[in-house]
Amino acid sequence: MWSEEIIVLKRVWHQRGALTESPVPHAASFGADYHRFARHEAIAATLADHLRPEGPFRIDLRKNLSSSIHRGTKVDINLTCYAFTPAVASLDITVSCPLLPSYLAAASSSSATIFADRDREKRGKHLAGCTAQGRAYFTLCLTTAGGIGPPETVDYLDQVFNRAASREAAAGHSRRDAFHRRDCFYAALHAALIRATATMLCHHTADTPRHHAAASAAVTAAARSAAATAAAAAAVTAAAAALPPAASDPADAAHAAPATDPTDPDTDTAPAE
Repeated sequence: MWSEEIIVLKRVWHQRGALTESPVPHAASFGADYHRFARHEAIAATLADHLRPEGPFRIDLRKNLSSSIHRGTKVDINLTCYAFTPAVASLDITVSCPLLPSYLAAASSSSATIFADRDREKRGKHLAGCTAQGRAYFTLCLTTAGGIGPPETVDYLDQVFNRAASREAAAGHSRRDAFHRRDCFYAALHAALIRATATMLCHHTADTPRHHAAASAAVTAAARSAAATAAAAAAVTAAAAALPPAASDPADAAHAAPATDPTDPDTDTAPAE
């Protein structure tokens, strides 16, 4: 199954006329699931690497992740630090594309809608099971445009670094280092998201010889059409210049619109590129 980002990108390319066939030869070709999984793992690894020393936390990425004994659902990462209440926080990671019509329509009223929708869906899967095990639950929703939410999750992540800053201040150190590490954490999270998403899209939209030939043919046809339009406009201009000037009332000439050159790209009569 194609990922949401690939479907949207494919639609945009078709609208631009740069692609006449699907960039993926077969919907079940290996890589779509693998690259989405790799992006997911890269984000989880970034969380683990940057948050582990701040608690300090014990990080679980492979075990004790179950959020239901009936449905077999699992979260993505558990953070354990006994200085927090509750001591264990479970996070489930999801990446969504805000260009999908279902999210784009709702975004007209609030940009936070995509985070609220995804958080509601994930809480329905994991919240009850995590609560029954004495864990806090947070959804970490990222968008392919770089957004992070919902606010409850961001507040929890900020609280981790705020606590570290207070601990360092109590020890006589500057709190600036903790806040700098927080900035580095969010930067690393964005970098992992963008790098993995770009890798996934490049893999599934790579030009094959057939698609490259189709795109070249489309570009050539567009160039020929633009040249023909420019030649026709030049012919019309030359014919108009050869005509004798028509008599006109001086009063009308004073209110006439300034002349435009059909080949001038700044005018409305310029040929389409």
